[in-house]
Amino acid sequence: MPAVPLVRCGSGARGGLFIEFSEASAQVRRIGNPRIWLGIALGIGAIIALLFDDQVGRSLADEHLPSDLRIVLRLSETFGQGYGAAAIVLSIAIVRRSWRTGLTLAAIVSISGMTANLVKMNVARIRPYALEELAETAWRYGFRDWLPWRHGGSEWFDHALQAFPSGHTAVAASLAVGLSRLYPHAWPWFTLLAALALWQRIAVGAHYLSDTLAGAAIGVLVGGAIADWLDRRSKQRGGKSAA
Repeated sequence: MPAVPLVRCGSGARGGLFIEFSEASAQVRRIGNPRIWLGIALGIGAIIALLFDDQVGRSLADEHLPSDLRIVLRLSETFGQGYGAAAIVLSIAIVRRSWRTGLTLAAIVSISGMTANLVKMNVARIRPYALEELAETAWRYGFRDWLPWRHGGSEWFDHALQAFPSGHTAVAASLAVGLSRLYPHAWPWFTLLAALALWQRIAVGAHYLSDTLAGAAIGVLVGGAIADWLDRRSKQRGGKSAA
């Protein structure tokens, strides 16, 4: 079977140049989606950040910040916290008078958050606030065990061992992705809110920088993938109804 060209070039009846993109070319262009590269960059950043987690954590700690900034960071947690994100999603659905928009945004956020929590259940890493108490049992970079549930008992539910990745940051990043699709002109604002939520998790000693970057990568990649899949499903249904 002959290969289908990705791009076909030629000249029109009046000598003008035309370029025609095939469906295969559209697939290639999707690989170049900036969101995918951002998610990959965040994941690589999380690996590199392991080397600087302690220094960054001390620099961004809550006690070193001005009081006004501490208040801003505490408020920003709402953007990544489950109830806060749910309130935002519900508000968007009410304002836009669209239950479909609300459900789409809820799916983007909830699946991203559940993905981060699934990783937490399989990777035990001691949270910064508990590291001094549990230092004797820690591996390098504060990790403690892989697949902790295989030992049985209730330890793998221990909040102090669920640092990696940050679920709050995954929720915040996915919410920023979903909101930016609805309001593209406001993406810098949503990105700032997600970044503040990320900082807040480091400031209070709940996570290391690497935890938050990994959570952001999950939010961007998983949230974006869910959004794209739901968009394709909607277009397919629209095409069938039109036919």
